[in-house]
Amino acid sequence: MKQAIISFDVENLYHIPAGKKALRRGVRKDELDLDLSHALGLILDMLANHDVLATFFVVGEFAQKNQHIIKEIARKHEIASHSQTHPFLNRCTKDDFRREVVESKKVLEKISGKKVIGFRAPTFSMNHEDYHLLKQAGYQYSSSYMPSIKIPFFYGGKKFPQNMSIPEFPLSVHPVFKLPLGGAWVRLLGKQFVLDGVQRLTAHSQTICLYFHPWEFLNLASTPLPFRVRWRTGNYYQSVFGSVLDTLQDEDFNFTCFRDMLNLYPKNVITYHGGC
Repeated sequence: MKQAIISFDVENLYHIPAGKKALRRGVRKDELDLDLSHALGLILDMLANHDVLATFFVVGEFAQKNQHIIKEIARKHEIASHSQTHPFLNRCTKDDFRREVVESKKVLEKISGKKVIGFRAPTFSMNHEDYHLLKQAGYQYSSSYMPSIKIPFFYGGKKFPQNMSIPEFPLSVHPVFKLPLGGAWVRLLGKQFVLDGVQRLTAHSQTICLYFHPWEFLNLASTPLPFRVRWRTGNYYQSVFGSVLDTLQDEDFNFTCFRDMLNLYPKNVITYHGGC
C-alpha cells in the first residue's frame, strides 16, 4: 500500500531564522508572536475533510503558550518534538543539545498526555554523530534529513546519515530538480512545481513525506519580515496544500503518521529510505 506522511513544523515567527534576524534588528518580539489558533484550526479541518492522520512537530516553547490547541491536535494526530527553543542544533554544545531534546519531550508529553517518540531538528540542522543523543533522550525516530541539493546557509547537499541508533525518515524532494516540496518552497517555487513533483513521486514511490508550516497558512503581508517570508502566505499556501491532499487521495495513497509508519517495520531497522 502506498503511504503518504503529512507533517507540520509548529513554531512561531520569532523562532525562524528570518524572525531571529529581525529581532536583532530591533523588531519587537510581540510583532512576531502570531496567534496560530486559526491556522491550526483550519489545518485540522482540512485534514479531517480528507481523512488524514498527520504528525505535528511542535516547539516546546510554543506548546507551553498554546496548550489548548496542542491538546486539541493530540486528540487525533501524533505530537512529536521540534526542540524546545528552535536553535540551529548543529551549532549547539552537547549539553545544550540534550537540554533542547529532553526538555521539549517532557513539555510535550505533559501537555498532550501522549508519549512523544519522534523528533525533527529545526531547519534540519542535525549532525550525523548526534543521533545517539536522541536515543538517550528516549526518541525512537527522527525526520531531520533533507536530501535536497545544497541550500546556502540552510541545509541539503549531505549524504544520508549512516550507522544511526534510531531510524531516520527523510523528507521528499522533487525527483528531477532535487529541491524541497514542502515548507517555504511551496510558496517560492509555486503550485505547479510542487504538484509536478508530487505527481512524479506518485508514479514510482511507495512512500511520500511532506512538511508544512502553520504560520504560512496566515496572510503575513503586514508582518515586519522580508518579502520572501511574506510572499504567497495565506490563501495561496492553503490552496497548494489542499491540492496536494487531493492529488495524493486521487492516487490512492493511505495517509498515516510517522509513529504508525515506524510500527510497520522491524525494530532493528536502523535507516529507512523508502520513497521519501
